[in-house]
Amino acid sequence: MTLTTVAQLPDKRRISRSIILEILHEVNDPGVPMTLEEMGIVSRDWISVEEENIRVKYRPTSNLCPVGMALGVVIKFVLEEGLDMVVEVRMLRGSHFQMDLVNNLLGDRGRYEKALERLRSSGFVNRCRQ
Repeated sequence: MTLTTVAQLPDKRRISRSIILEILHEVNDPGVPMTLEEMGIVSRDWISVEEENIRVKYRPTSNLCPVGMALGVVIKFVLEEGLDMVVEVRMLRGSHFQMDLVNNLLGDRGRYEKALERLRSSGFVNRCRQ
């Protein structure tokens, strides 16, 4: 798998890692007034843009981060809303004790949507979007 900087999508939009980071710039950890990139939760190096496939990996602030799953759901939601396409979001291997559970949830559309609805209802999504 090669990492490309820009992909040409069917609707002629050009998506790049920079555009993805711009979209994610509006997302903060709800407990810290810093962007996910400033906190090291997302990185340009963890973004893959290949044709119509966008993949983003993230790393919670610690192996026991209590909002590790919730941040993944918010990242996926914000990117899919901003790009109007499905985006694959995964936790970096070894970055959290519940990584497998979280990645399974993020990869299952039904479970992801239920988690997103709970996070929206609780106000968590809004607290992350600044």
